Order: sequence, then C-alpha cells, then structure tokens
Amino acid sequence: MVITLNILESKIENWCQKLLDLSKRNKALNFKETKRSTLKLQTPDCMTLWNEFVEHEKKIIFPQVEEQDQPVEYERAKKLKVSDQKVIYVTTTKKIDDLQKTLRNLRNKSRTIMQDQGLNVLYLSFGFIKWYEHEETENFFLAPLILVPVTLSCESLSSPYVLTNSDEGPVVNPTLSYKLGNEYGIKLPEFDDDSNLEAYFDKLNQVKLPKQWE
Repeated sequence: MVITLNILESKIENWCQKLLDLSKRNKALNFKETKRSTLKLQTPDCMTLWNEFVEHEKKIIFPQVEEQDQPVEYERAKKLKVSDQKVIYVTTTKKIDDLQKTLRNLRNKSRTIMQDQGLNVLYLSFGFIKWYEHEETENFFLAPLILVPVTLSCESLSSPYVLTNSDEGPVVNPTLSYKLGNEYGIKLPEFDDDSNLEAYFDKLNQVKLPKQWE
C-alpha cells in the first residue's frame, strides 16, 4: 500500500485539527476572567513588563501580607523605578486575600498537570484580539495573542509568590493562529527571536482584520 504525499499531508492536517480544541470552552479562543484561574496585572504597563520580564528575565514578585496584615517590603519597593530593581513588583486587580488564594490555586493546578502530564499550562499573556464569529452578531470573544510560558513558585508560607520565565520562548497563540488562518484566511505574523512586543504589534496593525475586530 502506498500513501501519496498529498494524502499524508491531508491526514497530518486532520490530526492537528483534532488535537486543537477549537470550541468556545477553550480560553485560548474565548478568554473570560475567573475568580481563581486568571489574574490581571495592573502595573507596570504592558511594554515595561515585557521589557523587564521577557527580555531582561527579571522575576515578578507578588505582594503579600504579614501576620499583622501590614504590607511588607513590597509596598516600599514597588515605588522604585522598575529599572532600578533586580525583580519586578506588580499590582493586580485583586485584594490581598483573594490574590493569595488565586496564586495558590494557579500554582497547585499548574504543578499537578506538570507532574501528571509533563505539560506547562501556565502562561503570561500579552495583548488580546477581540473577534466576532459573524459580521451580523454583536457577541464578541477575546483571545490572548502572545503567550509566555511561566512558572509560579512559593518557597514557604512566609515567602511571596514568584513568577519566573520558563526556558521556552514567547509564542503566538497557536490555537488562535490556526483558527484565524483556517476559517477566516487571516495569517497572523510570526514572532521571531529578534522581535519585541512593540514591533510585533506594529506588524499586526498591518494585517487586515474583519469589520469590528480589534
């Protein structure tokens, strides 16, 4: 039996599509903020965070509370210029208690999946695409654009949570890229090692998107 190249390529394409979850349940296509499984960073701004975390590989330190419920060194350190620090102090949209619970959940779930399946499922996302399934509808979806694989750790109960950049580099959301190319004929620019976030966004702005998409 002989399988021609065209048939083989078709089968590979079909296998790849089956491996990707293209349903609205997938947060890679339909992102929604949840209380314990997502965390939005307020400061520093997007470009500064990219420069310090991705390019300079600094660690992100999350705020914590001492037993007396007083902010620790974080409150003083976060007022310094980011460039003067060896780490990045961030602020989030959550109160301290909620923040700690969310971080604990993110760490535990990602660590369990890594141990059971050998997969890193924790990402820091930069930029979103607001897309619509049809021109006639007003219902839109948000999909993360650039995904940076990360690791979340905490040495002890008295230590802050620390987010570090993993050994893998940033990638364009593969599920989004496949869906847009396969269903809408939109080719997202690739993210190469020489790119930075601002340059990539400039390339993306040159891509013609359907009406209403942002």
